Amino acid sequence: MAVFATAPAAPHLWRRAVDRTQPNGHDAAHDVVRLRGVPDQPVARDDVDRRDPPGLVPAVVAGIFGVAMFATSWLTNLAWLRWVALAWWVGELALYALRQRPEVLLLSALLMLLLLAGPGLVLVMRRRGPRPA
Repeated sequence: MAVFATAPAAPHLWRRAVDRTQPNGHDAAHDVVRLRGVPDQPVARDDVDRRDPPGLVPAVVAGIFGVAMFATSWLTNLAWLRWVALAWWVGELALYALRQRPEVLLLSALLMLLLLAGPGLVLVMRRRGPRPA
């Protein structure tokens, strides 16, 4: 037990490794942030557009919801959920067509309300039917 209670064998080496700055004048925390991909200067707008095409995320999310609804319809054997999945895919095409316009927000909200909350409400109401005693 006495081994763990003693001071480090070479405290000057430990202190130097933690406290010193790197040759480029930055400390070790800066190098960790740099390795995580956080830039030093703001990124140019055209560089951001190449990495994340604007307006593509809502269309991709709608497509994923369509796949999720189709899988749910297959697992639960509810044929009407396949039509909901088809509506999500049509909504995906509409969101992609309107990707640079502000109407995308309204269409996304309507798709979420009608095609997520609607089937959820139908399933909950169906389950609340008369219960056997």
